[in-house]
Formats: sequence, C-alpha cells, structure tokens
Amino acid sequence: MPKTLIFALCVAISTCASTCAYSAKPISDEYLASNYWHYKDSPEFQMYLDGVTAGLLNANTAANFRSDALFCVPSQMRFGLVSMNNLLDQAILSKKYPGNYPIAMVLAMAVVQGFRC
Repeated sequence: MPKTLIFALCVAISTCASTCAYSAKPISDEYLASNYWHYKDSPEFQMYLDGVTAGLLNANTAANFRSDALFCVPSQMRFGLVSMNNLLDQAILSKKYPGNYPIAMVLAMAVVQGFRC
C-alpha cells in the first residue's frame, strides 16, 4: 500500500475517532487554519489534537513496518501535545497553508516536512 494512502487513512480514522468520541457534532469542520488562534487553547481542541497525533504515530508505525517511514522524530523530542502545539504555531505563522485547510492536514504536512528521514 502506498505510504500516502496509509498516511491519509490513519489521519482520517484518528480524526473521526477523536471527533466522534468527544463531541455530539463533527468538530473537524471548525478546525481550519484560518481560525486556529481562536480555538487552539480550548480543551476540546486539545483532545482533538491528541487524536490526530495518535493517528500520525499510527500511520508512521504502519509505514515503518513496510520500511517506508513517513517521518523520523529526533530521539530527544517527545512527540506529544506540547510539541504538536508548538509545531502548529510555527506552521500557522509560516502562512504556507491556505486558511481553508483542516488543521489535521496542516499538522500532518508540517510533521512530514519537518521530520524527514
């Protein structure tokens, strides 16, 4: 299976799982790059981000199993909410991503581009 397909499937599954688990309505539509600064500190978003982060790690594990890792996290870095929040802040400030991009995709692209193997 191509690594981009594994990547997309895991991100989609984790996004759906985190959205369905913590909200009566889909919240992923609200989490766009354009309004990131409005919701970034909310507890709901932090739960959502935790789910997306888990999806990224699952996607990378699945890809790595086939010797095709999506990204390589430096050994001294903890891949958790603090680092993901910092990475998102940098990605949004860089203005590389259109405002209509879902924040899960912004994070996924920032991780893959920022931690190349």
